[in-house]
Amino acid sequence: MNALKISCFFIIICFMLNSGLSFPQPPQPKMIFDLENSDIKAIDVNREISIMYGGIGKPERMLMAKFSGDYNLKLVFIALPSNKYLSNVVVNILDKEEHKIIEVISEGPIFFARLIPGIYTVKVVYQGRVKLFKHVETTKEDQNMINIGWKVKEARMY
Repeated sequence: MNALKISCFFIIICFMLNSGLSFPQPPQPKMIFDLENSDIKAIDVNREISIMYGGIGKPERMLMAKFSGDYNLKLVFIALPSNKYLSNVVVNILDKEEHKIIEVISEGPIFFARLIPGIYTVKVVYQGRVKLFKHVETTKEDQNMINIGWKVKEARMY
C-alpha cells in the first residue's frame, strides 16, 4: 500500500513538472526602499558629475548611506542648537574658475556630489542666510564631508 501511495505521489509530481504547474511559492519579500519610489533625487549633471539628495526620515537616510561611497562630497544640513536635520537648502558648487557647475535646492538634509577631483567653492543658502566654503577639495578616493548648521527657531526639521 505504501508503495502505491509513493508511486501516485511520484506520478503527480512528474505531471506537475511536465505540464508547467508548480507548487505554490511563498510570497517574495518586497524591497522596502528603492530610489524610484522614494523622495531621494539622483541626477547626472553630465558624464563626470552627479548628485544625490534627500534623506527625510530614517529609511531614506539608511538607503542613501548605501550609496555614500559613490560620492566624494557630502553635505549635511543641521538646525542649531537642536541638531535636527534641515531641508530646502539651496546648494551651489563652483569650480576653481568660479563657474557654477551645480545649482539645486536640496529637498532633504543630505546632499552628495560626485565631482571631478579638484578644488571647489560650496555656497549654501537657508532662509536667505549664506554659508560659503572656499577651497573645498575633492579626491577620487576619499569623501569630503561638511556639516553645515544654521541657528533656527522654527523650521521644518527632521
